[in-house]
Amino acid sequence: MKALRFLALVALAGCSAAGPPRPVPASPPLEGNWRVASVDGKAPLSVGEDAGEQRTPRFGFGERSYGGTSGCNFMGGLKIERGERLYTYPGPQTQMACMGPLGAQEAAIDVLFRSSPTIARDGEAVVLTGAGHALRLVREPDSAPVQDPPEAWQGTRLAGQSFELHQIDGDSLNRRPAPLLRFGERTATLSNLCPRPVSGAYVQGPSNLRIVFNPSCPAAQRHFAGTLTSVSGPNGELLLAGDGHWLAGDNLRRDRPK
Repeated sequence: MKALRFLALVALAGCSAAGPPRPVPASPPLEGNWRVASVDGKAPLSVGEDAGEQRTPRFGFGERSYGGTSGCNFMGGLKIERGERLYTYPGPQTQMACMGPLGAQEAAIDVLFRSSPTIARDGEAVVLTGAGHALRLVREPDSAPVQDPPEAWQGTRLAGQSFELHQIDGDSLNRRPAPLLRFGERTATLSNLCPRPVSGAYVQGPSNLRIVFNPSCPAAQRHFAGTLTSVSGPNGELLLAGDGHWLAGDNLRRDRPK
């Protein structure tokens, strides 16, 4: 039920090419509602009306979340927009069977968002590109702002929190034990990524995080390099991203205390 509530919160609140796409400036951001104009250069498909819901492909972006429909199922998750990159941590999606070309369209959109796509202008449109796919979006006029889901009930302060990492740079970590990231008051410890646990000092700001890990684990130094933007979801989901790297996972305290 928690996953479904998160999906509902990040789902869409409301719901002209000129030369080659060019990098998006820092402003304006993606925040708002967008209609899917094309998927891989083709006009989008849709199941149309279903249980009173319009399934025309469209997506909405909040400050730290996104949500919408591929034309069949609804999907969404956490997001961080930095520079020319849209970093994502996709959450659960609805389970309607999508067959044939519509299923292929949904698979393309799903894998694109999971790749943390690049963002480019194309006249008045925006093009998201990743994993060999392209999604062209046109802003919806006069649409309601997209409301983000609540912050993590555990709070956004990371000290005392522990997270299982499920994705690193788009690689789904389907292994046990999963990499474990624990935060003390000033030191973070990462286990199950390198042969031995590695620690490093960290500093957390209002929406960013910097960890300097011991050089004994080059992978930790590489994935956590630089200052990372940090966002959280209502059930303890965590997304850290910046400078070409992103890490996503879930808080070990999954159940709200009584």
